[in-house]
Amino acid sequence: MKKPDFIKPMSEINYLMSFFVFGSPGVGKTPLLAAMADSPALSPTLFIIADRGTRSISNRSFEVAEVSSWKAMQVLVDWLYQGGHGYNSIVIDPLSTIYKWILVDAMEQRDKNATAFDRRDYGVALLTIHKLVVLFKSFGVHLLVSTLEQTFEVRNINVMKPMLAGQAADLVPSEFDVVTRLYIGKDSGGKTAQLLRTRGTPTVMARDRSMSLNDVITRPDGDTLVKTILAQLSEGK
Repeated sequence: MKKPDFIKPMSEINYLMSFFVFGSPGVGKTPLLAAMADSPALSPTLFIIADRGTRSISNRSFEVAEVSSWKAMQVLVDWLYQGGHGYNSIVIDPLSTIYKWILVDAMEQRDKNATAFDRRDYGVALLTIHKLVVLFKSFGVHLLVSTLEQTFEVRNINVMKPMLAGQAADLVPSEFDVVTRLYIGKDSGGKTAQLLRTRGTPTVMARDRSMSLNDVITRPDGDTLVKTILAQLSEGK
């Protein structure tokens, strides 16, 4: 019997980057992902915009897909699933908007006259958004995703997590090697600066499985982030 094609030496494994960033509106998530997506190491890129926020990335060279509904997103996913799209990386910005579309669709599918979500809707949305992320990872591309942020109470402690309801706030980020929070704070000199947290604390979800990034990065540069993460992934083959 012939050896299956999926058995190969570790040296032939292609390690792909999966990067997740969450934060408040206006902190710079979209420009950061755009700078990362413009890195030669990730090109060519498809940048999926779910909130029509293209003004902040108007000077970039990658292709943009503006989707405004869950139905449009499904059409795009079906096209990508066929293969032959030619992209090396895909950005989804923000995933939290797509999650809301899924939740509304689940409610309408359950009852067209419903005006409030129930547990069944959240259950369907959880399975669907997780399946969507896993599907994108199966396309053989680097995957970069953003969401808004929200405070969750965990064992009487307020924890900052992605704005995805219930279990989705933990399950979806678990699919990513690097989970970060982007926020505005103070640099070492006391000046206001954009900060990227890559290591979790009791009050902030974050992690860096690539083990290549500083715990907190001041004024993060997209191209540098990409090169640092990919270099570590390459060394780990």
